Amino acid sequence: MRNMEDYDITKPFPNEHACRLKPPNYPRYARQNCKARHEDKCIDFIYGIRGPQESELQSMRYPKKIWDAGAAKSHCKSKKGTFEAASGRSTMEIYLKSEGQYVKKEMSQGDFLNWFKSNTDDEGNVQEDCMLYKNGDIDINTDKSITFRMSDDTLDRDFERFDTSGWDLKNYKKNPVVLWGHNRNIPAIGIMDRPRVKDNDLIGSPVFDEDDDFAMKISKKVDKRIIRTGSVSFFPTKIEVIDDEKDPCKLIYKKQELREFSICNVPANPNSVIIEDGKSHLQETQPDKYIPSDSTRTLQWDRPASMIENAVITVEMWEQKCDEIKDMKIDIENLKEMQMKMADTVIKDDRNYYEDLMKVKKLQPKGLEKLYPIKSS
Repeated sequence: MRNMEDYDITKPFPNEHACRLKPPNYPRYARQNCKARHEDKCIDFIYGIRGPQESELQSMRYPKKIWDAGAAKSHCKSKKGTFEAASGRSTMEIYLKSEGQYVKKEMSQGDFLNWFKSNTDDEGNVQEDCMLYKNGDIDINTDKSITFRMSDDTLDRDFERFDTSGWDLKNYKKNPVVLWGHNRNIPAIGIMDRPRVKDNDLIGSPVFDEDDDFAMKISKKVDKRIIRTGSVSFFPTKIEVIDDEKDPCKLIYKKQELREFSICNVPANPNSVIIEDGKSHLQETQPDKYIPSDSTRTLQWDRPASMIENAVITVEMWEQKCDEIKDMKIDIENLKEMQMKMADTVIKDDRNYYEDLMKVKKLQPKGLEKLYPIKSS
């Protein structure tokens, strides 16, 4: 059993679901992992400790890796406990305005919700100036142009969602910048064409700056699907906090002003992947066969054309290197032959010796003529 001296039992849990059997009002806690099993799945126990001989089971924990929320909730209900699903992240980020700048502050999910409760009026209008970030992903149009799904109305892993009808794009359309990683200290890499709400999705198509080398590098990585995600930053102006324990959603953004959109490597949501013809790009595109031919070698690969082209170039470079290695081997053998002869010859001009050796052995010089160039008479 592991003591938990500094453990805050009231905070959200990023890696496990919780089933509370007793209120968290103990001075100390202790934990025992895999204390019980249900259908061969481990359940961890949290004990509340009041004294040396006083302890009782306060809650049960279900590791998220082996328990989904539905199964854990069902088991918790059978024990007459209060269920809480695993939180998406252990901390939440909010940027609060201070002296004209937005300063990041990290909060637990509970503190994050309490901040909104304390800084909104009865109608949910946000009274304090703050800024938030949320992820988006890439979608593919039927004409194969790239569209970013910047946001939608589904529940994210922070247990929050957007009312997409509440997006205010008026100011963003005046300056529809596309940034890299929310970095405002470098020039924008492009602009967003036709940002709009369609079918409960906030979407737009990025147009990259062709005169900017860095922007074109990002564009190529997006084309190859090496980078496939993005993130919005926005000002929430009206919210609704959900106090219903049975509702997994804890916060709804009712009205929000889009500030900027950034392309980034890793968004908050791990499920943000390219959707192509309704299928996951990562799941459906597996390498096929490697087919050599007499004249060249190509890769038959279910990937964008640019990736296939790069693969062919790589194979051609490999073949060229193989030819260079063959020439080097011939040169090495010739050098060995020369060294053997030079060991038997004490005084001899290197250039004349090389010319005599060429006449006698009829060697293929390849690169040796670069070492011992023959002068014309």
